[in-house]
Amino acid sequence: MKSKSITVVCILLTAIVLSVFGYGVSRVGIPEHLNEIGDSIAGIAGALAFIWLAGGLFIQQSELALTREEYQKLRENSDLEQELAVTKLYTTGLEHNIKVFSEVFDVMKQDIDEFKQSSENIPTYYKISYFVTFAFR
Repeated sequence: MKSKSITVVCILLTAIVLSVFGYGVSRVGIPEHLNEIGDSIAGIAGALAFIWLAGGLFIQQSELALTREEYQKLRENSDLEQELAVTKLYTTGLEHNIKVFSEVFDVMKQDIDEFKQSSENIPTYYKISYFVTFAFR
């Protein structure tokens, strides 16, 4: 957006320089010697080169500012994506742990049910001993 306005300003300055040159040629006339014609063209070319060089510098400056802003946004987006990836990894780990613990608890429940069924006729102190052996194996 800013580069368009800079370009418009450069075009207007070019038109002003060319019209001043045209007005000067119409008032004084076309020089008779080639040396004077070359000097006139060199003067105009130097002025136009300076105008467009300054315009290009301002355009590059505005483009560089836009590039910095884009890099900043990209960096923030990258940070957010990294946080999301870490969160996903953490969530996946928790889901896996829940699945493993649920399987372990299912196996433990089966073992406890089997223990209850097999130990109905066993005295209490044997039951405690068997449970301790089962719990710490």
